[in-house]
Amino acid sequence: MSDTAAQPKRSGGKLSLLLMLSPAILLPLAPATFALALVFMLPTIIIGSTRLLRVPGALATMFGMNLSGALPGLVAHWKRSGSFDDAFRMMLDPEFVLVNLAASGIGLVLLFAAPFIARAWVDIASARLRSRAISQRKRLLDEWGDEVRGDHPPPSL
Repeated sequence: MSDTAAQPKRSGGKLSLLLMLSPAILLPLAPATFALALVFMLPTIIIGSTRLLRVPGALATMFGMNLSGALPGLVAHWKRSGSFDDAFRMMLDPEFVLVNLAASGIGLVLLFAAPFIARAWVDIASARLRSRAISQRKRLLDEWGDEVRGDHPPPSL
């Protein structure tokens, strides 16, 4: 067995990096939009460059939610003049900044709440399956009798 097979696979690293660097295409084409995107994506850049969150999927979650918060500002910038003056005004506009930071905050909450939600979902589903199996077992024992059980002792409930 090789050493690479023993190490856990780090998924999403190259894709996240590619997604984060793709706005660099805007630099020569639309520098004002690039500057605006850079400022709006600061939470993701900080999380990605410092690795403050060592949670699997943290960068992808933050990137997705941060991008969803940055898109309204970027679309509004494209619909307006697209100048540096407009970009600087939008960087300081409380509405766009609040939407951006709220989306990033929701990304952080999702990042930490998702395991608990998933655990609760699995517990509920397993309890439902267990109760269904117990009722089916009871129905089979009522219909066929104890001979179905054979030499095996009854499972503890």
